[in-house]
Amino acid sequence: MPPKKTKPGAADKGKPARPRVVLVRHGKAQRNADSGRDEDRRLKPRGERQAKWLGKTLRERGWPLLALLHSPVHRAVQTANRLGEHAGCKPAEAEALALGAPPTGVVALIQARLKGKPGTLILVGHNPQLEEVACIMVPELRRKGVEISTGEALVIDLPADNSPTGGVLVERLRLDDDED
Repeated sequence: MPPKKTKPGAADKGKPARPRVVLVRHGKAQRNADSGRDEDRRLKPRGERQAKWLGKTLRERGWPLLALLHSPVHRAVQTANRLGEHAGCKPAEAEALALGAPPTGVVALIQARLKGKPGTLILVGHNPQLEEVACIMVPELRRKGVEISTGEALVIDLPADNSPTGGVLVERLRLDDDED
């Protein structure tokens, strides 16, 4: 049976009329690193496939990519490199996405990078930070809460005025693949 993806929603193709943020939780990673440090965990083969699929999917959408930023943690770097390779975007490190960094720093990063411009900003990081960022940005999620699985992306459109709290969740993307 071929792998399935989350069904696409309103964000299928074309240039976004508003600023767009894609929050990506790193791909599926090893349970433990040889070093014993959480920061050193590497992607499993499934995590590599998730990042590759997501990169191809985003490229197929034809969205103008403004930047691809990632956490300095190894599994996020690997995810961003693979995603960028297939999306046609060069990744860059952002300390605001580091493990344990406050979600308000990510929101400030988004505002500084987008400045209300139409286009897509991709951020690769970790939970609980990304879940908290999503809840800050999308009022509906603040009420309901959100869980972001490994290898999953939330596509969020922001208001043209770059308000960090008036976003709309337009799509969730994830390769359904349980094989390692």
